[in-house]
Amino acid sequence: MQFGVFSVMDFHPDRQGSAANFYREVIDLAVAAEQYGYESAWVAEHHFANYGLCPAPPVLLAAIAQRTERIRLGPAVCVLPFHDPVKVAEEYAVLDVISGGRLDFGVGRGYLAHEYAGHLVDRAESQARFDEALEVIQRAWSGKPFTYSGRFHRYPEIILNTLPLQRPHPPIAIAALSPESYARIGARGGRLMSVPYILEDLTVLHDLLAGYRAVTSARGVADVTVAFHVHVAPTQAAAEERARPYLTRYCETRAVGNTKNFTQLMARRLVAIGDPDHVATIMQQLASYGVDRVLCLMNFGGMPLPLVLESLTMMAREVMPGLGTGQR
Repeated sequence: MQFGVFSVMDFHPDRQGSAANFYREVIDLAVAAEQYGYESAWVAEHHFANYGLCPAPPVLLAAIAQRTERIRLGPAVCVLPFHDPVKVAEEYAVLDVISGGRLDFGVGRGYLAHEYAGHLVDRAESQARFDEALEVIQRAWSGKPFTYSGRFHRYPEIILNTLPLQRPHPPIAIAALSPESYARIGARGGRLMSVPYILEDLTVLHDLLAGYRAVTSARGVADVTVAFHVHVAPTQAAAEERARPYLTRYCETRAVGNTKNFTQLMARRLVAIGDPDHVATIMQQLASYGVDRVLCLMNFGGMPLPLVLESLTMMAREVMPGLGTGQR
């Protein structure tokens, strides 16, 4: 199992100050994650509200690329229905080049009504727009001249002047929120990304992933990434005391699709908050379900960066090594 760090970019000005300060914190978090052996760093794309403060992930990821050397970088996710797919292909190709081939490309349809309204996009068209955009991006990354005439996008014969270093293209992972999405992504042979905390409990993930892998095995490479709220402290009591106010704030202001409170999330193992043994047990359960990569969502709810870094360090030193990765 591999481990990354992930920021939803939920911004709380009363706790984090300015946007500039928050961006610096996210960059510093990614730099620290590389130093402690995390495999990847991811940021969410959001628009028009403090729900998430990163409308342009390739810009922020490019800044992280210049401060790091090894850690892989990705959007979780690039919301394809909002964008010109050729422009997306160009921007992320540049990111792959300047990072030395470290891009992991997470894509999805998005889910927030105010973002669809702000982009003047009908949510009923989201799946069709997503499918068309992803096809255009893959054609553009082929390195060959192409034309395209679709329902939403039309291009004369064009060829990109900058291609990703990774060939035939960077790894592409598709986000799943609804149960139906797991099977759909598996049927197209795609890598999968999910956020289990919106499920009823963690055991539901087992069946969803079993269905995904059953259809993926005949079509492509099964690969599962999950984002999980994580906070590690020396004792169970300390971890819960530290994380409770921030996770509660996150759930009350950012957790679309989740109706559970802190106590319920803990009881249903939909968050990994606790001492190293408790967190390791949840990670082992995820591994038994066939999860390949866990993205540790640590800077939730305006948690101060020093607390986030303490958790990041303890996770790397006392949890990850027992699961085959990390540093002592």
